[in-house]
This record gives sequence, structure tokens and C-alpha cells, in this order.
Amino acid sequence: SKLLCEPPMKNLGAMSLGALMGALGMALVAVPDPEQIAKVEKRWVKRKRPQRLVPPGISVSIPEKQIVELQITADLKRFCVRPAYMREIGLRGNLKRNEKLSRWKRRVLARRAAKARWSKEQHV
Repeated sequence: SKLLCEPPMKNLGAMSLGALMGALGMALVAVPDPEQIAKVEKRWVKRKRPQRLVPPGISVSIPEKQIVELQITADLKRFCVRPAYMREIGLRGNLKRNEKLSRWKRRVLARRAAKARWSKEQHV
């Protein structure tokens, strides 16, 4: 009754649609529409994703059950995980996150971090 009254008190959503269909003893059946399928197929475009395998200029071939040592070059170092690099990524992420947070939320998070640091100092 709340859906069908004038003006409606509730909107037709997932929960209310299920309740309405149950009250009326009906079910919804999905039927494909060829006209709409043709429109969707025209919009869908398969895109090639960029691959990050091995840096250009470095060839790696590992025969079965044989270990090959690689020379660490400047190009290869860039792709290695370094603690300083991971710290830099973390700092960048923190700055981006802080841009999106409100001033109040940043203060709450800073207060919690300070409490965590203080509790560690007391237990040491």
C-alpha cells in the first residue's frame, strides 16, 4: 500500500520489489531483447591491456631445471622492490588520502596513531 498510494510513501527498490512480487504471487522473468543486445554489442570494445613483463633490452631464457643469474642493471633495479621505494609509495598514498579526508577526520586518525605510539612506548 505504501508503494501504490498517492503520493507514494516508499520507492520501488530491491527489497520492496521482492515483497511486492511475493504479495501478488508473481515472479519476474528475464527475456533477452535482440534490439537492445545489438546496441550493447556495438558499444563493447575489447581493449588491449599494457603488459609489464621484462624491461626492454633484457632477455631472460631459463631452460628447464637450470638457474640463470641475472646481472642487476639500472633498468632492472627500477623494477626491484626496495624498502625506500616502498616507503615513497606509502608516503604518496598517504598524501593523496589526506587530500580526500576532512580536517576533523585527519585529527581523529592522528589522535589514534598517537595513542598507539604512546602505548608501545609504555610497554617497551
